[in-house]
Amino acid sequence: MDATLGKKKSFWRRLLDWRMEGYEALDQVEHYDTLKWTKSYRKLSAALLLLSVALSAITAPLFKQHPSDVIPDAVLYGALAVFAYRGHRWSFIAAMAVWTADKIFQVMRPGPVQISGPMFFSVFLWWAAYMQVFFKAFNVERHRRKPPLPAQRMAA
Repeated sequence: MDATLGKKKSFWRRLLDWRMEGYEALDQVEHYDTLKWTKSYRKLSAALLLLSVALSAITAPLFKQHPSDVIPDAVLYGALAVFAYRGHRWSFIAAMAVWTADKIFQVMRPGPVQISGPMFFSVFLWWAAYMQVFFKAFNVERHRRKPPLPAQRMAA
């Protein structure tokens, strides 16, 4: 039995724990189409991708970028959001890869705005928060594609 059962997890523990409890995966699969946007990892993944597009468009002038520089990211993230919403497993893998590459590039790129310690920390927090949702959404889709157990087949 889990020692943390019934206890509230700390912020860091929740942020860095990408595992899903069995009941959580079952709830996600059973209520796949009816869960709210804030409860469904699939829908939340799509919303976070679109949020990134919006934040990039808003903050582009702050980082001395032309608004048209955001268009390629908007197209890529928008397409990933559509496929994530539709539940394609590959879209979550692609989102994790693209999001990680984007955050690495954001930290390492030379430019007019240098990344300081606090800014690096905030990039890491964004990365971890998004990755957790993408990973859990991928696991939900994986659980949906598992063949039913023999007892479930007999009941159907």
